[in-house]
Amino acid sequence: YAALMQQNGLTPEGYEAALRDEIAQTHFFSAIADGLKAPRIYAALQGAYMLEAREISAFVVNPASVQRPNPPTDAQLTAFMKENADRLTRPETRVLSIMRVSAAALEPSVTINPVDVQKAFDFRKDSLARPETRTIVQIAAPDAKAAAVISQRLAKGEDPAAVAKAYGKTPLVLADKPKTAVPDRKVADAAFGLAVGQVSGPITGDLGVAVVKVTKITPGTVATLESVRPQIEAEVRSQTAQAKAYEQTQTYQDARDAGADLISAASKAGALVITTAPVTAQGADQMGQPFAGLTPDILKTAFDLSQGGESELVEAGKGDYYAVKVERIIPAALPPLAEIKPQLTAVWFGQEMAKRMKAKADELAARAKKGESLDAVATAAQSKVQKIPGGLTRQNAQQNMALGQEFLGAAFSAKPGAIFTARAGQQGEAYLVAKLDTVRAAPTANVAQITVLAADQAANGLMRDLAEATRVVAKTQMKAKSNLTLARQAIGVDTDALAKAEAGKAGKKAE
Repeated sequence: YAALMQQNGLTPEGYEAALRDEIAQTHFFSAIADGLKAPRIYAALQGAYMLEAREISAFVVNPASVQRPNPPTDAQLTAFMKENADRLTRPETRVLSIMRVSAAALEPSVTINPVDVQKAFDFRKDSLARPETRTIVQIAAPDAKAAAVISQRLAKGEDPAAVAKAYGKTPLVLADKPKTAVPDRKVADAAFGLAVGQVSGPITGDLGVAVVKVTKITPGTVATLESVRPQIEAEVRSQTAQAKAYEQTQTYQDARDAGADLISAASKAGALVITTAPVTAQGADQMGQPFAGLTPDILKTAFDLSQGGESELVEAGKGDYYAVKVERIIPAALPPLAEIKPQLTAVWFGQEMAKRMKAKADELAARAKKGESLDAVATAAQSKVQKIPGGLTRQNAQQNMALGQEFLGAAFSAKPGAIFTARAGQQGEAYLVAKLDTVRAAPTANVAQITVLAADQAANGLMRDLAEATRVVAKTQMKAKSNLTLARQAIGVDTDALAKAEAGKAGKKAE
């Protein structure tokens, strides 16, 4: 227990104290929750809020009413690239030469010696055999005299459960167990000396007096080489491959110690060397696809080296070894304009059109705000006013997600009679000019229904607020402090790398 706590960075005292606090907190909040009943007005207010309906008239800004931008010049695209450098900069990549020695890869080429197979079988023969098993009914007795009566009744064929019940006991059934699985050694000796159906006499065992009856015997089997040959051969092949892999690593290391570089040492050892295309620290190639065979450990080793650097031989697992050389480092940089010009032009064009669509929407909205009817403005802009059937409520907002988050947010924050514009569509691909015609209060009958149905939800919400408020007060009174750096480290964040990245961003903003 103490060792397990230590492995997890805890002490028994600290863990038990935290557990007591957690149990106390659970009991405290459970007791409150069981008796908490939120005032009905809470649920009623929620119902009124959710069912409040907004009648909205709106029209889409027709792209045909907006002048299309001219194709961008290279200067414009270059400036656009710089504005979006954070998104367009390609990460640092590296060309790596990786020496791999793998026992698993060597196995198919390994020839096994029949003598080794026989030796391995002889060594494991006893463990491969299947022992005799028996199903035993055991009844504990208070003393030897009672055990003798139990034995006589079982021998007559009486039901073991009924016999045991007479002494306030329950029979213990050990089904298909080998002799080693019977807890009491003396009981095991007696049970495995009986035939099927036989009943023992009183047994004074290490754990008390008992009587046993054998109801089933399954004879054991002796393992033969032929019966387990595939298993034994697989084990011998694996062991031989591991030995061969180790020999290769020794040859490689001897060559490295003598001054050979990674490639030459691998050649002397007969080890495989793979040279990659430029890959990122995450192991992806220039197309964003993972490069086969690059494990996180190999990548970390490689990206800790300088250009031309070679790692030491690293054992990645049983029979698996690698070493890495950094052949070339390609620094992070923006891609050449010619390489991404078509895609960049399409994005630039989309953003320019969005700017013009927004300007057009603002222009049309300004006309409506000056008193021109929305229908007249829409007609002049080659569009048509439409209404949301039944009105827009917070309850049916999910069904109208096609309108887009920005439009829904603007609609619910607008005041009656207000003219507003917003991007619409799930991708923000359109602009709408809209007017909030009126706001209708929720129907009383529907609010009453929700008040009943949402009572539990209101109580749960109140309970969550109460629990959070309790934690805040406790934190304030105890003057608790939090260490964000340690918290990040606890979940595996490299805080040094994070600090450097944040410092880099701050430097760019200052420029």
